[in-house]
Amino acid sequence: APSCPVCMEPWTSEGEHRISCIPCGHVYGRSCLERWLTQRGNASATCPQCGRRFKHKDIINIYAPEVAVPNNDLEKQLRFCRQKLESLEEVVLKQGKLLDEIISEKNHRSADVGVSKRQKIAEHSDGRTYLEPSASASAASASGNSCRFVLLKELSFDGARVMGIDASNQIILASGKAPGVGGEHVLRKISMLSSHEAHTIQLPPDTKVVKDICILPGGSALFASLGRRLSLFSMTTNSVVLECNLPLPAWSCSAHDSDSHRIYAGLQRMAGFWYLILVSIQDPCIPWLGYLNIWSIHYTLSLITVVPERFFQLLP
Repeated sequence: APSCPVCMEPWTSEGEHRISCIPCGHVYGRSCLERWLTQRGNASATCPQCGRRFKHKDIINIYAPEVAVPNNDLEKQLRFCRQKLESLEEVVLKQGKLLDEIISEKNHRSADVGVSKRQKIAEHSDGRTYLEPSASASAASASGNSCRFVLLKELSFDGARVMGIDASNQIILASGKAPGVGGEHVLRKISMLSSHEAHTIQLPPDTKVVKDICILPGGSALFASLGRRLSLFSMTTNSVVLECNLPLPAWSCSAHDSDSHRIYAGLQRMAGFWYLILVSIQDPCIPWLGYLNIWSIHYTLSLITVVPERFFQLLP
């Protein structure tokens, strides 16, 4: 609370030590001013701060319930909050424009699919081929401008191989290699909302080349590497939180559509087969292994189901 600059005691709104001021404008407790005059012979005294003389009749009581001191820090905080609000409004505006462009492009593609279906129906009905212009082509010819892509930013990575995009958090996760001869393989995390350089993340020793990255819900990612590892990476802590040792080098990885605790890895070809391994996050030490002569794990997962007897069975 504000206090008297003479005795350093808090002011009061009434009584002997009530808030008072003298003609120069400085504020004191009344009892301190009267004591100051008494020490000077009750004639006149000088202000302790500016030295201007005053008499007993010049003491003026201030009828105020509270005296506040201006806080410049609050004004600075207010200006900072206003600037931050303006920057957030700009970000929201840009994201709104981007969303409108995505919706427009999606509508054009849907119209193109409809045109293709009508064309096929016409071919089967009369045996003639009718080429109807697509909606996007019609719009481009009407406006005279085709869709153009503009390079906004370019980052140079050593040994870049694969990447994954977390669309919900606007994050790109890319594999690469540390600069220099014999550099370890690393991950680089890039925020699409920031103009800063990529954040380099060191991987555990002997991870080797990362061959595939799969973004999972909840701010995590899965990556497979030639170091015979299937790793679960947290984009919140920027660290590997779970590792599963594999019998062969891993070339691809994926996650189960309905069971978030199941993850898959496609292993290196051996004896004419591409191996597919299932790992439960709840018990990563007991993998389920099966084999199929199919290249892509992402295509394989749409053809097979995993059964408890630890083998894979083709769907009818």
